[in-house]
This record gives sequence, C-alpha cells and structure tokens, in this order.
Amino acid sequence: MDEPVQTKISKLAILSLVLGILSLFLFVLAGIPAIVIGIMSILKIRRSNGTLKGKYIALAGMNISILFMCAFYLFWNIDTPPIPNDYTIADLRSAPAQYAESFELLKTLVDEQHDSSGVPAIELTNSDTKMIAEIKKIMEKGTTSEIAKAISYYAEEIKQIWADNERARDIIHHLNEFPEIADLTELNANLEILPVVKFIDFVRFYQVYTHLKIEQRDIQTFTAELIELDSVCRKLSVNARMLVPKLAYLICINENVLTADAIVNDKQTPMSTIELITVHFTPLTDEQTSLRNSILSEYLSIKSVLSEISEQIATEKILPLKKNSTLRLLRNSYDSWLDAERGRQNVAETKFSVWPDIYPFKEPYTNGTDIVLSSYQSSP
Repeated sequence: MDEPVQTKISKLAILSLVLGILSLFLFVLAGIPAIVIGIMSILKIRRSNGTLKGKYIALAGMNISILFMCAFYLFWNIDTPPIPNDYTIADLRSAPAQYAESFELLKTLVDEQHDSSGVPAIELTNSDTKMIAEIKKIMEKGTTSEIAKAISYYAEEIKQIWADNERARDIIHHLNEFPEIADLTELNANLEILPVVKFIDFVRFYQVYTHLKIEQRDIQTFTAELIELDSVCRKLSVNARMLVPKLAYLICINENVLTADAIVNDKQTPMSTIELITVHFTPLTDEQTSLRNSILSEYLSIKSVLSEISEQIATEKILPLKKNSTLRLLRNSYDSWLDAERGRQNVAETKFSVWPDIYPFKEPYTNGTDIVLSSYQSSP
C-alpha cells in the first residue's frame, strides 16, 4: 500500500506574501522582490509533484504587492500646494536699471567671453599669480629686509604687470563712477558664475605693488588708485547675487585693508596720505556684509533647476518629484539660514509643512507664511 505524499507549504510563497504586505511601506524595495519570489514559488510548486503547496499564498503575495505598490505610488504622487507669495528675483537687492551697464563692464574685467578681444582686462598669467603668491607669503611671514629683498628681486616683473593691466585699472576707474554696481546674474538652470578668482589675484597684486612704491618713496598717487579699487569692491559686495562672488568681494576688501595697513605703518608715509586712507577705510556697512542677497539667489537658482527638471514629462511619469514639497523643505532650510544671518532665532511657527494635508503625519508646527514674508520682504 503506497504511503501518502507529505506536503508542506512553500517557504518562498510565505516570503512572497510577507514582502507583498511590506510593499505598502517599502514600495518597490519589497514589491518587486515579492512578485519575483511569488513567480519562483509557483514554478517550484508545479514541479514538486504535490510535495509543495501554497500556490494561492504566492498569488496573494503577488497581487497584494501590485495593489500596495499602486496605492503607494498614488499616495506618494500627491504634492503640497505651491508656496504662496514665494520669493522671486524682485526680492533681491539690485542696483537701479540705469546702472545695468556696470554689470556688462564688470564682465569685460574678468570674463574673456564678454570681451571683444577674447582676453579679459585683468591680464595675469600663471607665472604672474605664482610670483604674487610667493611674495605675499614672504610679506606675511618674512622680516622687513626679506620683503624688501623680494620686492627688489622682482621689481621689473612687478612694473611690467602694472603696465599690462592699465586697461583693467581704466575699467576700475569707470566702474567707480557708478553710484552702484549691478549684478544681473541669470538665476536659472544654466547659471554661470563670474570667474572672480583673477579679480582676487588682481587685488592681491596691489599689495605687492604697494611695497614697491613704498621702496621707491612714491606712495601718494598709488593710494588714490587703492582707494578707488576698494570703493569698487565695496559697491560690488552690496548687490552681489551668488555666494561665491559675494565672498570673493569680501576677501578683496580684506586684502585692501591689509594693503592700506602697509602704507599707514610705513614711517615715511605723509600724514596727508594717512588721513586719506583713514577717511575711506571705514567699517563695512550691514548692506556690504549681509549674505541675504546670496542666500535668496542660491534658493532661486535651485528652484529654477527643480522647475526645469519637473517639466521633463517622461521623468515625472516614472518618478513623481513632488516639486512643491521639495521646495517647501528647501525654503525652510534657506529661511533658517536667513534667520541665522540676521542674528534671529528661527521659531517653529514660521515653517512650511512639507506634507500634503491628506497625509496622516504632520510636523509639530504650523504654516507661518505671513510671518516669514513680512519679516524678509521688508529688508532692504
């Protein structure tokens, strides 16, 4: 008499069911494995000659995973409303429209793409910048005699660099004639930041040239050029949009202060020159040091990138990007940065909720749109 065939439930079928249930929370991370394991389980049950069962458990796991993944997708696809009265480029501090020419002039100073000759007005070769860096290191750590020796050794090269950058100094002079200097950087997905590294090197060269003029006892005329350069740097820092140029201009202002210190600390500097420097080199204003423009510009440029990505229809169909929720999270972060920059304590009531109202969970704070906008839009 044949013994009855012992059957047992397929472990793969059980695993498919468990993963199918978990797909409600883990989406494709559990849903796709549930389907694959379910198919493997059914094939194995068919080939087991009755020793395995659990076909319907495996089918249940597969169907549940498909159902739950669809529910998860639809649930995730729900986005928050757009941020009401969100920041725009109009919230940035900018020079009046009549000073737009100043930005075009600035670009010819540092960017070869905007100069008809294909060469920026600041002409500093790699060897020039290396020489400037070498002398600057000596000025920071060397003795007075070591500095004088280095300046004397490179005197002809320094004079040549000064002569080569006459056009740059003319542009600096022209820029200084504007009461304000505009920064009209386009805050979009194709953002291009002005190459300001050479501008910093140019400002540092003034330190080197200062010591040469001190050695030649001919500092009065140069002092006027230094003050003109620093005046341009201070104007640039007020309306700078992106963070990199803003920090670069502040670095330049600091370098100019060091150059002025070298002039003042020389015992043979005329008192009239010292008084001229004292009148100009006053503490920076809040507008000159504020990072508000840069913070808002960073936010607006990222917002532009997200908008361009979300317009890609194919991408949106595959994976909803929840543009508004992402922007709310981003806005909260940048508002906190603005609060810190202004020395304020960021309060929870000023945050935006990043979750749609239909979601069962919320942040422990409310939407404070009016508070946030009224506090920042009133800033200069």
